[in-house]
Amino acid sequence: MKKIILTVFFFTSVGLIYADDELKENTTQPSNYTQNDEKKETDTDQKGDKKRDEQEINRDLNDINNKLNENKDAKWEAGKNEIVEMDKKEREKLFSYKFKPLNAPYITDLDDKDIPPSFDLRNVEGMSFVTEARHQGKCGSCWAFAVTAALETYTLIYRGDYKPEPKKTSNPKKPELDLSEQVFLSCSGAGSCGGGDINPEYLQTMGLPEEYHEPYKGVDAPCKMHGGPYRIHSYGVVKQNLKDLRAAVYKYGALPTVMNIYEDFLYYKSGVYTHVWGEMVGMHAVTIVGYDDKGGYFIVKNSWGKNWGEEGFFRIAYSEINSAVNFASSTVAYKPPTRKVEQPRVNVNIDLINSLRDWKF
Repeated sequence: MKKIILTVFFFTSVGLIYADDELKENTTQPSNYTQNDEKKETDTDQKGDKKRDEQEINRDLNDINNKLNENKDAKWEAGKNEIVEMDKKEREKLFSYKFKPLNAPYITDLDDKDIPPSFDLRNVEGMSFVTEARHQGKCGSCWAFAVTAALETYTLIYRGDYKPEPKKTSNPKKPELDLSEQVFLSCSGAGSCGGGDINPEYLQTMGLPEEYHEPYKGVDAPCKMHGGPYRIHSYGVVKQNLKDLRAAVYKYGALPTVMNIYEDFLYYKSGVYTHVWGEMVGMHAVTIVGYDDKGGYFIVKNSWGKNWGEEGFFRIAYSEINSAVNFASSTVAYKPPTRKVEQPRVNVNIDLINSLRDWKF
């Protein structure tokens, strides 16, 4: 990951610019613009909605806690949240991922020999390359949020005008970049509020604008703004094994991925999740942003708001790759362009830096 950090500082020192005139025009916020914190966080008005019976929720919690106490290897805590309080039909919309094979080659240049034993894109030597957790509302758009979350991290890593200041802190400030999930939902053709897949082809061919251009509505709306200046160069599929997944998040950044959802996961509050109770309720798309070998887990960004889990994130045991959860059953990595150079100026990832000189997002 030192390559990524040195790359960011190198971009700053030589003043590289990767955004074209369209980027400058589209990312200038109007004077009356305010960050729409309510959308994707508590964006769905719950008034008048049916909610589950409190006794039923308590029974589930009791069953889960009994299983957690019986299983000495279980290291997570369950609790109540707005997700488990939702009516069953509304709740099922949150994990309506529709599996579809990705039309892309497998990434084969992944080697975990030189990667660190732990890595968290939310805190890389005091800098965060991960935006805060959003809320998909009552729309089955987890796939759009997973793909967009990874694009935000990709942009923060490789775009030249993001200049975080390294600070020795355990909780760096989250970047403010917010791209439009609604454009991906409405325009990409990858799905709808009834579900979709994590095919990022639209990000390569069209791209996304910032959120304020097309705010998230959480419904199937007509495509009003096709594409935007934030794009990826290419992408590939990451194999479902521990070696490749760890190496991919370290080398390429955040990874959109898929997992099976069981009832106990809805109650996740903190710790390292392992499935212990309940039936499968659907498939769900999320975004891997780190790993920890000592704890034996991945760090993952969800799309159920900051009040769920660990401020919208969760940790999941490596073992869930091979369990019924089938974690990382389908995973994508966004790849930057590379080309050789004759006279490297700095001892960093020269192929990456020089390839980006003429690259426009």
